[in-house]
Amino acid sequence: MEIAAVITGLLAVLVSFLPGLTAGRRAFGIIGGAGFAVYGLYVLNQDSGTWYFPIWLFLLPVVTIAGAARASQRHE
Repeated sequence: MEIAAVITGLLAVLVSFLPGLTAGRRAFGIIGGAGFAVYGLYVLNQDSGTWYFPIWLFLLPVVTIAGAARASQRHE
């Protein structure tokens, strides 16, 4: 799950640079995606303990990616 957090966080950052996004959506995607990726890396580097990733935690990158794709399509 940690790798999935890193990948979806990086995807959220990348799609934040699509044309047609407002400054607020772009900032939300970059900050949220980077935070998600950093948290994934943090958990990935832990060598003890149990870490849980609630499924709702993956909604941030999905919502960001879907919103960016819709805004980009409207821009074209």
